[in-house]
Amino acid sequence: MTVTGSDGYQMTFTYQQVHGQGLNTYDPKTGVAVQPQQPLTAIVAYYCNGTSLASDKGPLTVALMGPQGLFTDGKYWAYFLVKIEIITA
Repeated sequence: MTVTGSDGYQMTFTYQQVHGQGLNTYDPKTGVAVQPQQPLTAIVAYYCNGTSLASDKGPLTVALMGPQGLFTDGKYWAYFLVKIEIITA
């Protein structure tokens, strides 16, 4: 899957990454790399904590989320999402 932001930024995810595997994850409090104990999910976010995304991030952003609240590398986040392409082999 390739996602594109309005500024032209593109990120191509592997099948495993779309399913929350093979991603670097970090504890949000310490910044220390940790292995997720529960799967991450790729989403298109438009709300955060009950409000619309900040004007510098959206209205739409691709994000990788999980129940542990871990951070992923910023390269996986595409702000101002304008395009999602599904790539087939």
